[in-house]
Amino acid sequence: ELANDLLALWHFASSGIGRRVAFSPTDGGVVVQTAMPDQPFIVDTVRLALREAGASSIGGYNLIVRIAGEGQDARVVGENEGRAFSLVRFTAPGIDASQCSALTTNLDTRLALAQGAVADYEIIQSKVENAALAAFDQGNEAAMEAAEFLRWLLSDNFVFLGLTVGSERLGADKVDAGNLWPAATPSEGGLIMLRKSSVEAPVHRAGRADVITVNLPTGPIILRGMFTHRALTQPCRHLPILRRTLEAVLSETRQRPNSWRYRGLANIFDAMPTEWLFSASTAQIGQVLEAVFDADQEQVARTLISQQDDGATTFSMLAIPARRYSELVRGRVLAQLGKVTHATYTDSRIFAGRFESVLLQVFQTGTRVVDAAAVESFERFVGDLTTPWIERASAAIDDHFGERSATIQSQYAEAFPPDYSDHTPPGPIVRDLAFLHASRAAGPLQPSI
Repeated sequence: ELANDLLALWHFASSGIGRRVAFSPTDGGVVVQTAMPDQPFIVDTVRLALREAGASSIGGYNLIVRIAGEGQDARVVGENEGRAFSLVRFTAPGIDASQCSALTTNLDTRLALAQGAVADYEIIQSKVENAALAAFDQGNEAAMEAAEFLRWLLSDNFVFLGLTVGSERLGADKVDAGNLWPAATPSEGGLIMLRKSSVEAPVHRAGRADVITVNLPTGPIILRGMFTHRALTQPCRHLPILRRTLEAVLSETRQRPNSWRYRGLANIFDAMPTEWLFSASTAQIGQVLEAVFDADQEQVARTLISQQDDGATTFSMLAIPARRYSELVRGRVLAQLGKVTHATYTDSRIFAGRFESVLLQVFQTGTRVVDAAAVESFERFVGDLTTPWIERASAAIDDHFGERSATIQSQYAEAFPPDYSDHTPPGPIVRDLAFLHASRAAGPLQPSI
């Protein structure tokens, strides 16, 4: 079977020198084959397209061979001959085979975008370096910081997919990809403006593309791509632009440098998502840092919801006491937040280890404006979810049992499963406690429904 698959892939690849994509139905899914000159972003882009199409799993192989000739004259040659080609054959169960034609067009467009990005990568880098020089030549402190930021991007901290300057388009931006990769639009404001794209990145990896506008006197330069893992794991306090942001935030808190709270706020700043820090205002960042710090000290849950782009983009930060955090809690919080914001896309991550609280960071797009009443309701939901039931019912237990309250709470603190204790109001809890306690005192338990 493998030999037949390889032979079929060879016939497919040798029938043309350019980029070729084909989907065909198979039992319970589809088979995809691609053949094109070898370059970065091929395999991960194919996998990305299959996952977004609903693949339950992906299996197959990627062969890199050097081919000379075409059609019947095509042949595999040695290392220094011909041209390197990437041949991909994946089987993807779970995808509706009736969509093969649409999937072929979609993946072919994605690979065209990948080819454009790779072909112009060095030119784009040169344009970014020139933009850094132009910013530096302005001579003021903000412009020089912007120049440092652009050079930081060039140091393996950003995957450049496209660049637009006026009517000039490079990389993926020169490919007519419709809604898959719409034309770039600038962001007005400061010298460097960052935001998340309204669309998923069609190549490389899952996630919304990052859009960076450099507003130079000669006109805006729009960069589109994705921050690298290296960029997102560096301490934020040391990054260009963000180091000035942290300085401004800490100055507004009026804390003494190197004081306990000052250092604590700086540590929390390092735990924030890099992309959000680049796009948020100083006031928004300060509010989040203060709330997380206080929540960590008081060991209570805190929630902050910050919206941008007229409510279309939402960043939520939740600080949850570590002893009350679980993946079940995370799932319920994300489900409820989705109902509040009506998001079309949600990405979340947790930060744990440095604090007594777990920080749950949620980025959403396609959201609606969330009013104060909805925020308050969500905060109550999170508070109830992350507060032990014995604490929520403590006042009612005190009123009912009086001097015996402490004994009752100690005796039954672990008596109820989460499905009961997390959903039951204090009144019914007290009723059930009274029944259990009286039944135990009277002898063998008698069920009551």
